[in-house]
Amino acid sequence: MTESNGNLGRMGTHFQEHFCYLLLINRKFADEMYEILDINYLELDYIKHITKEYFAYRTKYNTFPSVKIFRSLLKDQREINPVLYEKTQSFFSIKFNNGDNDFVTEKATDFCRIQKIKAALLDIVDLLKKPNIENSYSEIELAIKNALKFNSDKDVGVIYENESLFLQRMKPDNKRRIATGWGPIDELFKGGIPGGKLVTFLGVTGAGKSHLLVNLGANLVKRGETVVHYSLELQEDEICSRYDSNFSQISVDYLSDHQEKVWESIKGLPGRLVIKDFPTKSITIGALKSHYMKVKTVLGVDPSMILVDYADLIRPTKSSEKRLELEDIYEQLRGFAMEENIPIITVSQVSKSAIEDEIISIGKIAESFAKGMVADVVISLSRREADKVLNKGRLYVAKSRISYDGIVFPITMNTGTSTVEVFPSNS
Repeated sequence: MTESNGNLGRMGTHFQEHFCYLLLINRKFADEMYEILDINYLELDYIKHITKEYFAYRTKYNTFPSVKIFRSLLKDQREINPVLYEKTQSFFSIKFNNGDNDFVTEKATDFCRIQKIKAALLDIVDLLKKPNIENSYSEIELAIKNALKFNSDKDVGVIYENESLFLQRMKPDNKRRIATGWGPIDELFKGGIPGGKLVTFLGVTGAGKSHLLVNLGANLVKRGETVVHYSLELQEDEICSRYDSNFSQISVDYLSDHQEKVWESIKGLPGRLVIKDFPTKSITIGALKSHYMKVKTVLGVDPSMILVDYADLIRPTKSSEKRLELEDIYEQLRGFAMEENIPIITVSQVSKSAIEDEIISIGKIAESFAKGMVADVVISLSRREADKVLNKGRLYVAKSRISYDGIVFPITMNTGTSTVEVFPSNS
């Protein structure tokens, strides 16, 4: 093992492998390393190779590839260097502990910045040794600037008066939006929900909020998207049964009588679905993020949406008044959505006084009004007892940072198959 301070080899094999793993799953980290990493900082030949090819793709296409696409590119090089290829394949089979992510990120970033600063300072020393130092002032000034620029994150935000950025934001909105499959709502949201947004569905207990999430997840999977569905209320087999019913359109009570038909409806689905339950209050947002990173690695793709049933049941990271705990949970969940640039959809309870309300306002949120303040979109679900008999209800857009609000959409809901149909607001 190399002991040189100029080589990450001193941190060990596992550190370098975990570093490479983070490059593949964390785009922000990869972007920073693209600017400050010298491949020679790495010692292991297969880690050097993976990193070099990953950065070469970034140089050519101005973006990083998905893990799935990148692995296919590496396969094309199998004949060139079979030994190196086998090492790269072994790397992709390693199971990493996401609890180490922050440590590896911090140490690798500090190391690379220090190496860049050292190199810049050595340039300054060489310039100071010149006989006519006054003629080297501009070069020294530039070298000092180069040293300082590696000392912090270069992202200072938007330079408002920058013309190119102005022209960019004047273009039509080209952000990828994830369609819900509910036509009138997708039309309101200009095609769907953008990445980085937190959407909360409100409703009284028993209104059908969990069925909404299943229908939403099923709509995406039918369209070829990848969905991660977390539950802290229902167990995995219960959620699977609801998806079985939705895909097959066979009521959950009769699934076992039609196993062959149910399987036929599932096996050809174009998308992918991961369902994971956790006991109530057993997992924090940090642990949820770690599990999500594992999902990305195992599937080799970036999911399109995360469903959380429901956020109020996540364990807080600090103990205080319940309303403050809930506010912190929702803030962290929204931060998670922004970090991964993925829409996260959750549900929450409203007070029992809203049980017969035709339209449920945001003011009926139970426990903590801050939940509604943090969310980017809040939609309430109203299904009074008379509505349930007729399989009817209403969705009310109580708040929206991505569209208009104050709009009511009539719906039908079949809880036997977790099927929801949304109609235009003037229906």
